[in-house]
Amino acid sequence: MAQKKAEMGLQRKRKNNAVPVPQEEDDFNRRALMQIIATQNMTPVDTENVDEMERRFQAYLQYCLENNIKIGNMNAYRAIGITSAQVSQWTSGRGFENKRRTEFVKRVQEICASYRELLMQENKIPIPTGIFWQKNYDGLKDVSESIVHHEDTSIGNQSAEELEARYKDAIDAEFTEIPAEEKQGRKAQKKKGSSR
Repeated sequence: MAQKKAEMGLQRKRKNNAVPVPQEEDDFNRRALMQIIATQNMTPVDTENVDEMERRFQAYLQYCLENNIKIGNMNAYRAIGITSAQVSQWTSGRGFENKRRTEFVKRVQEICASYRELLMQENKIPIPTGIFWQKNYDGLKDVSESIVHHEDTSIGNQSAEELEARYKDAIDAEFTEIPAEEKQGRKAQKKKGSSR
């Protein structure tokens, strides 16, 4: 009897402390897992057969549309039957022997990038997250501009009058000799100040 009451107390406690899960969040989990399951059993693709890769990508887009799932690079690659390492090789220059394949993979990346941009525009993802994705997945970067102004400081072909006008302040300065005793007194003061 005591055990039954304890179990009932646990059940009541769990019920009262349960965090309600919104239905659409629960639905997302189901749809996301359906997509992962659907793509995990994809047979490897002949990477020279671009037509087959394009067919698989179109089927992936259609699947996302029908099941209300957001598209993404990794799931697109899985649906096509390729890896992110292969994509990296093909887009970085190792794999240009098949130009059509490289162009196809870049197109897939551009479609996924466009989709991320739309997600940001519609406030479906936080803008900082979108910017992070764009920098890390889409190759975008911050642009900073540096303006360098070079001033010619050489004397070059300047006349004596031009040089005199340029350095007028230095020419007009009066120079006076500081007595040796005063120089030593100043040095002693500096030493005293720096040793504190």
